[in-house]
Amino acid sequence: MPDISTGLSNLDQPIHRNECIKLYETTEGFVIGVRSLLGHTVGGAAGMVSRITGTVGKGLAAITMDKEYQQKRREEMNRPTKDFGESLAKGGKGFLKGVVGGVTGIVTKPVEGAKKEGAAGFFKGIGKGLVGVVARPTGGIIDMASSTFQGIQRVAESTEEVTKLRPVRLIQEDGIIRPYDHQESEGFDLFQRSEIKYLDGEIFREHYEYPGHRKTNIIITNRRVMCVKKIDVIGHFNKEWECQFENFQRPPSTEGGDLKIYYQEQNKLNLIRKDGQTLVKVIHMRHAGTAERLREGIDSAQSARKQYQMARQKSQRFIKTGNV
Repeated sequence: MPDISTGLSNLDQPIHRNECIKLYETTEGFVIGVRSLLGHTVGGAAGMVSRITGTVGKGLAAITMDKEYQQKRREEMNRPTKDFGESLAKGGKGFLKGVVGGVTGIVTKPVEGAKKEGAAGFFKGIGKGLVGVVARPTGGIIDMASSTFQGIQRVAESTEEVTKLRPVRLIQEDGIIRPYDHQESEGFDLFQRSEIKYLDGEIFREHYEYPGHRKTNIIITNRRVMCVKKIDVIGHFNKEWECQFENFQRPPSTEGGDLKIYYQEQNKLNLIRKDGQTLVKVIHMRHAGTAERLREGIDSAQSARKQYQMARQKSQRFIKTGNV
């Protein structure tokens, strides 16, 4: 094993390097070598167990046949941790999400399948839900063990993960690379970490802190506006509410520090009710300027979405014309 061999070499090197110096320096080198040997031995063993459990967890995720779940699991397992405590927290979060996702999947998967593929999708969803109720919690336990052993390896080898100095740059749907905006990138990072299920072609646009609501943000994408709150206990994000642009009945308006969104009610399948009345969502932003910026952000996101769709339709017509 490379980690153990590294420890053995470190045990010997400091002594040879200091053989002509005073005895206490030789002793110090010996202590450093012993510590390196033990650290790399324990760390190597923990790393090996972590890799094994990680492979098992990956196999269980594949059994669920849920590509979205598999993608989110990969992103979470590849997310670096700062210390042993954060590794434990990540493992616990993965276990809880596995249990909750497995139980709720019995209901949500058939509904999602029916929306996409009708009756056939409904029965496929039932199958995914039944498999997930076993595979997800089991995978959560395995991933928790993997994260724990990763933490043990990091502590034993006294290594630190390389962390990003700043959030990743946001690139809008037009593909143009603009000057780096730290606040914009922080919102994009928040949107990614929230792990909220994306709508088709959804791209983050802006975010605003929700005054009077602890660790809560208003997020605007090119498809909707929603309220997201962070839950401290497990580091999970909860979507408090959302209003999709396609359900807007009229443009949002401001009144003092309040923003009003007029939308049509939906049923549990996210389909607009035939007898649905126009509802009003009031967002209290306290300051008139902030409410107006939020309104402008929503209007800009809607306009960008329409322009993107028009450009895409024109390009598709051009491609079809060229193939004739």
